[in-house]
Amino acid sequence: MTDTSPKRSERREAQSQTQPKRSERREAQSQPQPKRSERREAQSQTQPKRTERRKALGRTHGVSRHVDLRGDVHYVEFHDAADRTDHDLIEPPIVLVHGLGGSALNWSRVGPALAERSRVFALDLPGFGLTAPRGRSGSVAANADVLDSFIRRVAGGRALVVGNSMGGLVSMRQASLRPATVAGLALLDPVLPRPAGVTVDPRVAAIFLAYMLPGVGTRYLRRRRDTLTPRATVQEMLALCCVDPAAVPVDFIEPAVAQVELRAVARDGVTPRQLDVAFLQAARSVVRLGARRGRFLAMMRGITAPVVLMHGTNDRLVPVAAARAAAAACPMWTYHEVANVGHVPMIEIPDTVVECITKLHAGVADA
Repeated sequence: MTDTSPKRSERREAQSQTQPKRSERREAQSQPQPKRSERREAQSQTQPKRTERRKALGRTHGVSRHVDLRGDVHYVEFHDAADRTDHDLIEPPIVLVHGLGGSALNWSRVGPALAERSRVFALDLPGFGLTAPRGRSGSVAANADVLDSFIRRVAGGRALVVGNSMGGLVSMRQASLRPATVAGLALLDPVLPRPAGVTVDPRVAAIFLAYMLPGVGTRYLRRRRDTLTPRATVQEMLALCCVDPAAVPVDFIEPAVAQVELRAVARDGVTPRQLDVAFLQAARSVVRLGARRGRFLAMMRGITAPVVLMHGTNDRLVPVAAARAAAAACPMWTYHEVANVGHVPMIEIPDTVVECITKLHAGVADA
């Protein structure tokens, strides 16, 4: 017994000394499965980062909310600095609809100021922002149905609708098919039919050609995600859409970068590939509808609500010639052409956009 006691203690000591080795063995065992170990490591490391990102996404002077519209839809309800009550606000509410590749964040530079007079909502269409597709199509028609449900469920059934780019097309469709739900319509560089003889920016043409080709669009989006950092992705978008990307403030860029980070990894059962599918559905739907010039013009002329069209002279995605042609085809619309502005005036010249929308809202509120 006396002879075995030291051996037992030695074994115990040896066991205690081997504990780090056991963890090393576990680590070694995990090495043959790099994907699993990387996922576990990424999950542990991203917990504080995810919290920081969610904080960044909330720095919009608004409240992040969700509503079930045959699937979850995320939206932001903006508030002004004075935090007025509903009794102080003027009807109708304002609903903001983003464009292709955008989200509710695109309205963060105008939402709080608009909220000084009315309730203001900015939704993420399925497949964009923080709204997962969940089997829903990303087509313009499907997005218009989501917008219709949103106006009825969240905005009380009637709203002043503001749309940018693809969101402008979605909003026009809503105003044309369900006129009782749209008190007024503000179109900021919306998708419009291209007049004959008007050329397309070569880079924009190449990008949309890739989107239209089966297989090519998927590979293009995957390659961009694999090769560009989230910050580079945002910077590339701003360079394409803005005249002066350097003028866009950090408090807009940081939440946008955070959102790209969130969307670049699988979460809540949604993969980046599923988001790519929704994006391509939307892009292809926009191109097909834009090519049907006669049908497009008939839809525009059938809108009975007051319409304000604002367009930047330096828009590379929708040439200003298309806006001039649209204004000529719809003389009942109010047309504002803004010099040295690109595709996203709500980001580039927010004060001018707020003034324009406020004036339209005052007109429909008095009607």
